[in-house]
Amino acid sequence: MNKGKTARIFNDLSMIFFLISSTVVAFLPIVDREKHPAIAVLAGGIFWVGLLWGIFLYILSCQKIRNLKSYQNYRSVEHIGALAPGSTKEGLIADLAFIPGFLVIILGTYVFNIPDPVMLVCMWITMVSFYGHFVLNGRVYKFLHKRKVIRYRKVKEESAEKNTQLKEGV
Repeated sequence: MNKGKTARIFNDLSMIFFLISSTVVAFLPIVDREKHPAIAVLAGGIFWVGLLWGIFLYILSCQKIRNLKSYQNYRSVEHIGALAPGSTKEGLIADLAFIPGFLVIILGTYVFNIPDPVMLVCMWITMVSFYGHFVLNGRVYKFLHKRKVIRYRKVKEESAEKNTQLKEGV
């Protein structure tokens, strides 16, 4: 398996582990250290294992493509993902989902009395979109997942340009 495919698998797995980490929100209503200590430990373990494996696999995906010449060229022209919100369609969705989720959490905590299920869903959406912002807007994700789209567009534009030249008789 080549480095690009391996890096892509690691990148996809990192987002899956970030999703696993965010499932801890579902345990919050029943997590009570005094009543259910095993569930509290399990929830903490799921959060940290998911978060650490997500970070580890993301770093591995970066390491796999770091020395590729095409990635170095791509890296020199692309912004850092954390500083480029909405740079991919998926990243834009994650960024837009973060804002209302975060606002509902703040308003539900300090201003309004929002039902617990709504707060839990908003907490989950906020966590997933926060993780998604960094993964889905990142240069590694764009290089691994979006590069083929750009190549196809270039080929399509070049063939359209050749067709117009043939029609004009150039």
